[in-house]
Amino acid sequence: MEMEPWSQRSSRSIWPPRGLLSAEAAPQPDKKTGRMPTEEERAKWQRIIPIMNEILQEKGLAKVAEGKILVTGLKGPLEEGWQKKVEAFGQTLGTV
Repeated sequence: MEMEPWSQRSSRSIWPPRGLLSAEAAPQPDKKTGRMPTEEERAKWQRIIPIMNEILQEKGLAKVAEGKILVTGLKGPLEEGWQKKVEAFGQTLGTV
């Protein structure tokens, strides 16, 4: 089955053959209070995976794995150790 190399809805997300890997903004503390956002608050802004899940379902495909790489600034850089996360993600797909 042929997959699109890039998501039409997000140019920062890739479609590996059986998984979803997304680049999302790293959480930042509130400038006034210094409080970090909760998981629920972060979910409001980080919607790439749910959108991609919806697209997979529409195409009749099943997700086997998912992962996130955090971006520390508006245009990068990626979080430290991102290469190891991508490598581990690829190995997960290779074992499925």
